[in-house]
Amino acid sequence: MKINQIITEDGKIVPGVNTTVDVKPGETERQAKKFFGGNGKPKPLGVPGATPNQAFNLGMVNETVQLDEFNIKTNKNFQKAADYQHYEIYVNRTRDSRGKFTAYVMRGDKIIQNLSGQDDNSRAAAVEMAKEKINAVEQKAEKISSNASINLNVNFIRDELEAATKIDIGDSFYAKLEAGPKLVIANEDWGDDARELGFQKVSYKSIRGSEGTFTGGVFSMPASIINKLDLVRHGRYVLGNASRDDDGNYTFSMSFHSVAAASNDPLKLGTPALGVNPRR
Repeated sequence: MKINQIITEDGKIVPGVNTTVDVKPGETERQAKKFFGGNGKPKPLGVPGATPNQAFNLGMVNETVQLDEFNIKTNKNFQKAADYQHYEIYVNRTRDSRGKFTAYVMRGDKIIQNLSGQDDNSRAAAVEMAKEKINAVEQKAEKISSNASINLNVNFIRDELEAATKIDIGDSFYAKLEAGPKLVIANEDWGDDARELGFQKVSYKSIRGSEGTFTGGVFSMPASIINKLDLVRHGRYVLGNASRDDDGNYTFSMSFHSVAAASNDPLKLGTPALGVNPRR
């Protein structure tokens, strides 16, 4: 054996180096043809626009479908079954190649694979399974019981604050969280006296060097209150429409949305929302 045969082999079949009597150059291709025929390569799975893995995961192997960049939302083989807890659920209209109905849970154009529901007999059962998995996300998430920082996102500060209250952006205001859970903005007439009722002053977040350009707000809540609210650590909550209580405070219901991937994961939900994070 020559040293250059070892160095230049590069994984190929080389006579006298890595061959036996029954294995000769071209053997890989010959064996592959026994399985796939033709040129020895597997045939496409019949799902235009999808990779083999995508096609298999969605149960479309050997089914011919027309796809728009593989978007279930625009695929005629699927129908929207429900809007549920800030997710959209789509289900296949007929059984797939495995004989199953599958409910796919989506946020935007992203399929959340681990929340999919599946059933042999009905679309409704598959959808219910997906809903149960969505419910379990919040139930299984780690709860927070420590002091917390409450982060109001840019959509609340820029879009909702002035529209729902009499507070102008940049003005001081006070907030707190209460059972429900809900966000409560203090009646603006109370001023600093709101502190005596458990409200915390909100600090504006702004772009460095851009005075008056606000990107959100933040206030603190003590562990004694947080511990009673059953909130998710690093949880994101969408805020509902404002209403006023008997004291003239502005209240916003909180609906669980998701868990931030990291403590610095931006709260970009495109709608008024807040994040609950442990206070450092």
